[in-house]
Amino acid sequence: MSVISSIDPLLAPRGSKVLVGASIAVLRASMESELGYVAGYPGAPTASVLDVLRSYSKILDDYGVYFESSTNESAAAAKLVVSSYSDVRGMVNWKVVGNHVAADVLSHVAAMGVRGGAVILVGEDVGTDSTTIEVRTEYFAHGLGLPVLDPPAHLESLYRITKHAYELSEHASSPVYLLFRTMIANSIGSVIYDGELRRPPFNVKERISEFRPDVDKVAVPPRSRVMNAEKYSRRLVRAAEYARREKLNILLKGSRTSEVGFITHGSVFNSLLTVLQEYGHASSASESDFDILSLILSYPPSPEDVIEFARDKRTIYIVEQGAPPVIEDSIRRILSERFGSDIRIMGKHDPSLGQEGFVPVTGELTVDVLDEVVGRILLDGDMADYVDRDGIEEVMSRTRKLRGRAAEAARLSVPRTPTFCPGCPERSFFTLAKRIDEVMGRSIYAGDIGCYSLSYFDPFGMYDSVTGMGSSLDVAAGMSRFYDRMVIATMGDGTFYHKGVANVDNFVHNYGDEDDIHVLYVLFENYWTAMTGHQENPATIAGKDKALNMAGKLVRRPNAVDVIDAHAMAKPTAVNPYDLRRMTDLIWRAYRRKGVSALVVRGECSLARSRREAHRLRSALSEGKRVVRSFFQVHPDLCNGCFACERYIGCPSTGMARSPSRGGMVRTIDPNVCTSCGICGITALYALCPATYEVKEVLNPNLKDKFTRALNDMLIGLLRRL
Repeated sequence: MSVISSIDPLLAPRGSKVLVGASIAVLRASMESELGYVAGYPGAPTASVLDVLRSYSKILDDYGVYFESSTNESAAAAKLVVSSYSDVRGMVNWKVVGNHVAADVLSHVAAMGVRGGAVILVGEDVGTDSTTIEVRTEYFAHGLGLPVLDPPAHLESLYRITKHAYELSEHASSPVYLLFRTMIANSIGSVIYDGELRRPPFNVKERISEFRPDVDKVAVPPRSRVMNAEKYSRRLVRAAEYARREKLNILLKGSRTSEVGFITHGSVFNSLLTVLQEYGHASSASESDFDILSLILSYPPSPEDVIEFARDKRTIYIVEQGAPPVIEDSIRRILSERFGSDIRIMGKHDPSLGQEGFVPVTGELTVDVLDEVVGRILLDGDMADYVDRDGIEEVMSRTRKLRGRAAEAARLSVPRTPTFCPGCPERSFFTLAKRIDEVMGRSIYAGDIGCYSLSYFDPFGMYDSVTGMGSSLDVAAGMSRFYDRMVIATMGDGTFYHKGVANVDNFVHNYGDEDDIHVLYVLFENYWTAMTGHQENPATIAGKDKALNMAGKLVRRPNAVDVIDAHAMAKPTAVNPYDLRRMTDLIWRAYRRKGVSALVVRGECSLARSRREAHRLRSALSEGKRVVRSFFQVHPDLCNGCFACERYIGCPSTGMARSPSRGGMVRTIDPNVCTSCGICGITALYALCPATYEVKEVLNPNLKDKFTRALNDMLIGLLRRL
């Protein structure tokens, strides 16, 4: 019996059985495949990939692997040109919406082709669990002419298919998409390593001595027209040939019939088997009553594999998630050309195309969704000879009741609205702006992607657009021309260096002094790419004028105020978000002054700061040092339970409790959650309420502290007796 190795999960020797996360499985497979470079931009569900790369940056350097945390996906994609000119293998990664940002560069690299294996690891999130919109990578692959590998939700398979990705890339002379779906990206499992870490023959320490220009590699007409033809007539064909030769696609032979079968892909295969097992038509040992073909090479599907699977079928059910139905369209074309109308194909239910299928057009095919889908498939007429209809209907009825009870329980539970963390430096801006909006009239809020998008939720409701990273100022440029209102464009520092600088340039290029507009540009500089897990970005502070990148190197740190000023926009003002009076004054000025104003709100992410401070506090206490801890409280005798303050603050450190003196509910603050940011001070600033006050707790007090406490107690006692 094999035993899980206790050695570092990346460095374990060949033959070890190791408990790993999905990101380490991908990195280990890549380094066994002689990885030469890796670059990417953080975003769920691939944020953990860059976190793992950061953790092993020293190991990567020892093996001569170039690691770059790119400021955007386009910058990462450009590294693939290395593989176009040389036998160096590389990997780039981003979340699925990053395909948009990378598309320009990627279209040229796709035309160039590659010599060294090139893998594009994409965080696929059809269910939008961590993504704002539903996008499918196969859609991009179809347009770019790139193969797509879609592993099942099984870490051993992910490890194996990652190694195949590099081989397939070289065999097809094409970059290859490798999908990293939410279901597998967040999983942990055992993998048996069948290879060793390998140093690439060409690396950053042993470089290629000679560069040979190749005019055929440059994607310009007329050569680019030839390249485009090569992609579809040769490279994609070779990718399908590789998948068939290496038996990448999963084929399960049914034990009951071969006349009907399912075609699916990736992690949907896992969910399909689970649901078939619930209906009694599959087993936990991956056995099925019906033939199942799961496409690991989801684009382009191997025609030979599809035709061979369909040869003795009269009905095929295609279970594909998301839109557009790239896989289904390809399979319909393959089978139509080979079998005409002899095979009944049932896929998505799409009334707009007149397709009476069973699978929803959009959305993720989770087990809950597939319960209903597979149930209706099993009740289909062509399944009549192979299923117990009464049994299927009984399971469906039971499942619907359970879902109904779960929905009712969810409805009765207290909803948790996403909100800013306690002490978040972004909360104070929206808190102050909301109060000023009540006086001046509501502004228009143009936003992009970042923590500040949480202002969409209660108690703020101050987010009117989500249009992609770095685009908020472009939105403001348009809206300000058509609405006689203040337009506030919000952007984070990570987003600013991702694409926002170009945003500023576009605004400046199209704004004249005579233009009658009213715009406030707010840049939140919190020093981290916080929403995806606190990855470093160009604003991350590591000493005077220095930043820290994810590879652990000290690099030059740009000053956001200087950058905006240098691009000839309005002179920005930097402000401490916890200086409520000054920030209120600056927001008022922006409201009263037509034209363009710029504000840089400088305050470190409270979560990152709190983690560091907690470590410092524990160390100081263990050494017996004097520590002063501050937090805010609400006086229960002064609070009358009106909760007007919560209309502006919404801090998760606050709660409700029954008043000990008045009865009814009053506001409370949990001292273990409060970060003492002082945003509660708005209650005094706007004369809302005097009930909130600050407490300073002294731990490991010295003699002076003890004397002061005794003196205070004595004076308070005397005053009480008066």
